[in-house]
Amino acid sequence: MKKVLSTILAAMMLITSVFASATAFAVTVPDLKLGKKASVTLSANGTTDKPTTIATFTPDKTGFYTFEFDTKYTNIPGTSTTDEIPGGAASAEYTDKDGDTATQGMCMFLDFSNADQKVIDEYKALGLDVEHANTIKFTAKLSAKEKYEVAAYQDGGKDFTSGLTVTRHTHTYKKGLVDKVKVKKNGTSDPGGIYDKCTDWYCLYENYTTIYKGIESTSVKNAVYTGKAVKPAVTITTYDGKKLNKKYYTVSYKNNKKIGTGKAIIKFKNGYVGTVTKKFKINPKKTAIKTLKGSKKKLRVTYKKVANVSGYQVQVATNKKFTKNKKTVTLKGSKKTAATVKKLKKNKKYFVRVRTYKVVNKKKYYSKWTAVKAVKVK
Repeated sequence: MKKVLSTILAAMMLITSVFASATAFAVTVPDLKLGKKASVTLSANGTTDKPTTIATFTPDKTGFYTFEFDTKYTNIPGTSTTDEIPGGAASAEYTDKDGDTATQGMCMFLDFSNADQKVIDEYKALGLDVEHANTIKFTAKLSAKEKYEVAAYQDGGKDFTSGLTVTRHTHTYKKGLVDKVKVKKNGTSDPGGIYDKCTDWYCLYENYTTIYKGIESTSVKNAVYTGKAVKPAVTITTYDGKKLNKKYYTVSYKNNKKIGTGKAIIKFKNGYVGTVTKKFKINPKKTAIKTLKGSKKKLRVTYKKVANVSGYQVQVATNKKFTKNKKTVTLKGSKKTAATVKKLKKNKKYFVRVRTYKVVNKKKYYSKWTAVKAVKVK
């Protein structure tokens, strides 16, 4: 059952231009004529990776064709060699000049005669039409004058013989179906759109138009404490590098007033479905350097007082990138608006910057650094 579970969705899709190893003719097989039945045999004990050619067909026109077996598949109980649920698959394949094959259509057929309801429900949840699960019938789009092989396998304990007929297929559409975009919790999604779907259960063709762009990322900026509720901008970027129109979502905020971590709740609408929560920081206000003086192997800096912070950090270095001879001094308390940094190198130019910090639930939140200023130490 595991193999069927992993392949069932792919098997139910109309597949084009998927190349695999070429199918070999094991025995002489019938060449199908449009509208005329031919007898075909699916050999016993087949496997997914070893389909055999049971017939050939060369269409006179490019278009859709239906391949239909006239008997339902029935497996001998207990003889399945590959899966818990016995079954098989059939498809139309075109062999190119390099010996590769392109699968043009496929159906999966299964025998549920000995399956319990729990197993049947699992397959229903995957989208399988259980009512037709052991009927071998599929539609494929074929090109004129190309020779196609009907390849199939079945894992029953004896050969399965059936009549096979190929006819032209005309789609009947259920129009204007909406494929909504399901946005994931991380704020990404595949695209969505509007499509017309063939109503015949054995034909999975869809005439699809992409309307809703796929989302590459959803992000929210950090904010600065103001004493009031803050609402930082949310940016939703689609895969074409553009911003998603705001008509497709609304944003609300939580815990967005105090210094700490806030939340932006993005609810999607109008073709997009889902809710994404993004966290953002509310950092303390920055300070500004007032005075800066250098003396013998030390410097003193004063800066503006900022309310509602736990303290300040003063950082010095001998280059603007703050990677050489860097020192950091942390001062506790919002009232400590001056710092002296000692044990510096003499006759060196030092660059200085300051920032505030706030401790919330044992976590530090930092403001942006001040503008960098420089002073020479004697």
